[in-house]
Amino acid sequence: MCQEKLVQEAVDTLLDNGIRGQPMRDGHNKVYKSFSDVIEGKEGRFRETLLGKRVDYSGRSVIVVGPSLSLHQCGLPREIAIELFQTFGHHGITIEVSRDLKDRIERYIDKPIAKKPTFLRLRGLFEYEIQSRKYSIPLFFTTQGFEAFRNREISTGAGAIREQLADSDLRIITGNSLVEWKELGEEGSTGNEWEDRKIRRRKDFLVRRMELAKHFIRTNVEPEWMVLCLLPVLPPELRPIIQIDGGKLMSSDINELYRRVIYRNNTLTDLLATSRSTPGELVMCQEKLVQEAVDTLLDNGIRGQPMRDGHNKVYKSFSDVIEGKEGRFRETLLGKRVDYSGRSVIVVGPSLSLHQCGLPREIAIELFQTFVIRGLIRQHVASNIGIAKSKIREKEPIVWEILQEVMRGHPVLLNRAPTLHRLGIQAFQPFLVEGRAICLHPLVCKGFNADFDGDQMAVHVPLSLEAQAEARLLMFSHMNLLSPAIGDPISKKPYRGFCRAYSYAI
Repeated sequence: MCQEKLVQEAVDTLLDNGIRGQPMRDGHNKVYKSFSDVIEGKEGRFRETLLGKRVDYSGRSVIVVGPSLSLHQCGLPREIAIELFQTFGHHGITIEVSRDLKDRIERYIDKPIAKKPTFLRLRGLFEYEIQSRKYSIPLFFTTQGFEAFRNREISTGAGAIREQLADSDLRIITGNSLVEWKELGEEGSTGNEWEDRKIRRRKDFLVRRMELAKHFIRTNVEPEWMVLCLLPVLPPELRPIIQIDGGKLMSSDINELYRRVIYRNNTLTDLLATSRSTPGELVMCQEKLVQEAVDTLLDNGIRGQPMRDGHNKVYKSFSDVIEGKEGRFRETLLGKRVDYSGRSVIVVGPSLSLHQCGLPREIAIELFQTFVIRGLIRQHVASNIGIAKSKIREKEPIVWEILQEVMRGHPVLLNRAPTLHRLGIQAFQPFLVEGRAICLHPLVCKGFNADFDGDQMAVHVPLSLEAQAEARLLMFSHMNLLSPAIGDPISKKPYRGFCRAYSYAI
């Protein structure tokens, strides 16, 4: 089977050398020509011999500005001129042309072709066949003075985007977009659903472009500011290094991502310092690595597979630290976010008083967990928060004792959506009950407009002393027996029950 593979590789190399990856080379590191190399292309067997001898008197290159040329004159690069007139070399024409072109190239190749940099896209410059492109691209990049031309006129990556944003005029963009939007609106329906959909998408795009440009103008923000030139470094408090048991250090993920950026940027700096001896492809590759490191720092995973550590855990980037309910803004800067609420179905509590409610153990231990942890530490049952949480997870008996003591002096608020009036949220004294449903006295259901056919109610814990005092003095259910709208009893069921009992007694 191994020999069969070798035979197949030899046949593939004979037909198309390089189809399996690295092409086969001779002792001088020259690639062998296969059948496909002999046949295809402008100089191949078919087009060169069978279809007639081909003589090419044409050439193509990049157009640049010739400041000293007259209206009827044009300047040709040296290589193209020699290629065009090589058949006339024995008449002495090549010598004169090459001298003239040499002077022009050396005079104008190192001068800017415009007032501002021009951004070139290599794929758009050489739209030739494969064989011709293999010849033309190296020839173009080995032109004398090309290094200075490239450093000044060609930009890649974020630098090119920043230059284009700096050259853009927002008012011209807004005006042109408005004109195009009006023209599309005047065209009307074309009768083709696909074309109409394309027009609608284009109009929506123009509207968004105009809104964005107007926002930049209104806020005095330059578009090129969207491209970072300096990377901000977070203060050490936001990316701490903590020493754990055994003397080991645990560092924030942000530090590791910063380290990658610094290392790759220093490597790029060293390559640029020795730019004369460094290949341009290596510099460009290192620039891509720096860009990837910065992208990973800002948003890990934006390029596909996220970066992971040695334990296959995804690193947390800027976006992961900031976004979400537990992010930096919503968790800390906009007020510390603590979840002291729960929700469950309501059922009848036959043994409850009017101002009491029954809370399931699962809900109660979550709502009052911080108070229970403080009680465990004060009673020296647990030495720290971690041990206290482990005792709560194990549901030790001391936990329920402390929980009942905490709940005895702490009211809770019950609410049923929609909250249409003041009685939609009332305070109750909680008690622990078995099961997973909230127990409620039937006579308080009228204020909530609730019944016991599957309605859900939310429970909240007032934290501050002012909130607890307000709940006890104003919001307890036995203090809200009258309707705030008309003053009648909120529930007439007791009155009807008394009348019915009296009539039965008679």
